Amino acid sequence: MAYFEFPEIDFKDQGDYACVYAVNISSIPFCSSPSKTVFIFAASTSSSVVAAVVSVLVILLLLLAIGFFVWRKKWRGAGKI
Repeated sequence: MAYFEFPEIDFKDQGDYACVYAVNISSIPFCSSPSKTVFIFAASTSSSVVAAVVSVLVILLLLLAIGFFVWRKKWRGAGKI
């Protein structure tokens, strides 16, 4: 049995993987047959999804606040002659 640790993985890293053992014996290379393949699927963590949603909400809130202050300034300015 083999154990492989992926400390960091991205969508570009997903796909089929197989193991091959390679060694040189008396300067003669030897490679094993590839193992059965395993498909590695990369999915985003819930914390990154939450961070993205919070970021979008903060940007929308800022845009609404700026729009409100611009509208209020124009509305107050329209009443003055």
